Amino acid sequence: NLYGVGNETGTYPMYGQMVVGVPPDHPTVGDPGLTLVEAQSHFSMWAMFPAPLYATNDVSNMTDPIRAILLNPEAIDINQDPFGLPAWRIDVGTQPWRTDLGIDARTAVLLQWARRLANGDVAVLVLN
Repeated sequence: NLYGVGNETGTYPMYGQMVVGVPPDHPTVGDPGLTLVEAQSHFSMWAMFPAPLYATNDVSNMTDPIRAILLNPEAIDINQDPFGLPAWRIDVGTQPWRTDLGIDARTAVLLQWARRLANGDVAVLVLN
């Protein structure tokens, strides 16, 4: 589950350490069952943590869109940033304005993550 990657691997910002000291389980970009949007979201979340990036799919049959996700230079730069601190969750909120999609505001979650980078920038990821 995509949200589990961050929720189980997130940090306590006051300590700057991973909750249980382990990287997320494994990336599933390109594996059966994910839409392209889900694959992009999954890889983006994975990149916010200093965990190894690798493909678990059959690379000999990889589609161009999946290859583009896995080779995204900005996501890879964030993941490989030498500062080495993982992202921390900065906000969780609902989206009551999305009633047009039939989404129940009690379950429509907006997740926001931040990761400090070695050059002083902050990478931000927003998942809906």
